[in-house]
Amino acid sequence: VLLLALRHRSLTLFTAVNPAIPAGGFIGESKSEILRGLSAHPQFVARTALIPAADAPAEKVCAAREFMRREGLDWPVVLKPDAGQRGSGVAVVRSQDELETYLGAIRADAVVQEHCAGAEFGVFYYRYPGEERGRILSITEKRMPHVTGDGVRTIEELILADRRAVALAERYLNAQAEQLFRVPAPGEPVRLVELGTHCRGALFFDGRRLITDELERAIDRISRSFEGFYFGRYDIRVPAADDLPRARNLKIIEPNVALF
Repeated sequence: VLLLALRHRSLTLFTAVNPAIPAGGFIGESKSEILRGLSAHPQFVARTALIPAADAPAEKVCAAREFMRREGLDWPVVLKPDAGQRGSGVAVVRSQDELETYLGAIRADAVVQEHCAGAEFGVFYYRYPGEERGRILSITEKRMPHVTGDGVRTIEELILADRRAVALAERYLNAQAEQLFRVPAPGEPVRLVELGTHCRGALFFDGRRLITDELERAIDRISRSFEGFYFGRYDIRVPAADDLPRARNLKIIEPNVALF
């Protein structure tokens, strides 16, 4: 990065990559604004509403519940900072009490979003200005780790006995704090995390095998509708993994345009 900055005689030239987004999406970009830029294709975008920081806690709660009513949504819903990074502050909320607690504590603009179940992928897209078609550079398959019950051991014991889960035991134990001492039934899978972020304990795998012409055309069509967007990664959920290469039932839950 430093060599390129010297070559082009600018430390900030890279921020021109996405003219539609302040600083090109280097840091602090608004999730709701970028999702709004994709509004020409609402069938591919998770329904989202902005909750301003300036509102009183009670007003925030009313706004979130009104969004749920208007969109016909039930619990759970997802709450996150509008300008968060790396999954920081993201919560899956399942009750009125949890909603009130979250919105009473956050001091920044937040977004409330429909919860999209299923498999999650990070689809990295780019298009050079002047080119007719953009490309998918890579796909990251995000797997939510789980342990399987045996009818004898608690969730805590299963985590500590799992060769891979034990490496991130502190995160998984914290995530499962409310049910650590529950004994799952034999064969019962227990998902350890709900969010597809590496720092929250999700596992990342190379998903390039899922790149198809059909998917690339769909992602390009969505991206080209947002004038001034050329480079970024979409976090996408689909009901089943084989929906992705067919560009079927896609839901963009978050655009990530951080440049590094």
